[in-house]
Amino acid sequence: MKPLRFLMSCLACAVFLGACGSISGTAPSKWASGYCSAMFSWYTQTQSKTGSFESLIKNQSDPTQIKADAQTLIQEEIAQAQTLESQIRHNGTPAVSDGKTLYNSLIKALNAYDQALVGAQNTLAPISTSSITNLTGAFNQIGNTIDAAQVTLGRSLSSIGRQSTSSSDSPLAQALDTNKYCKNLQSLK
Repeated sequence: MKPLRFLMSCLACAVFLGACGSISGTAPSKWASGYCSAMFSWYTQTQSKTGSFESLIKNQSDPTQIKADAQTLIQEEIAQAQTLESQIRHNGTPAVSDGKTLYNSLIKALNAYDQALVGAQNTLAPISTSSITNLTGAFNQIGNTIDAAQVTLGRSLSSIGRQSTSSSDSPLAQALDTNKYCKNLQSLK
């Protein structure tokens, strides 16, 4: 009877240790689907709004209106960035060996981007609209800050691709390569 108990105990320990060593999180194909669709939606909305704003600035001569439009654009982008972060958090960690690292670097980059947008909002708020020159200097500063945050976000997104393709048969890499939204994002770069 004792050898049977010992064997059962060993089997229970093996199952427990196997469960502890397994990778938890969202299945790679489901994670890629949620991630890619969220990123594609955010990217296309951001590009559309940025293009509309650039067109508006070229056709607008009233500094007060330009500032108001810029503030609206930044507020909308903050809301979109927060929605994107919420979607990424809801999507969870991909169930791959470096899934936590991928998830954490993505959340960190999204937070930095959000903070850059809030900083841009705070920079623009006190700027006088007495002349277009005042706004030009503020827009240059804001643009540099947002560009730097976008570069950080871009690096994080690139790292997801690099880390997921560390082996040619990685399920996450395959899911990212076959997802229609990821393919669309890759074609837009």
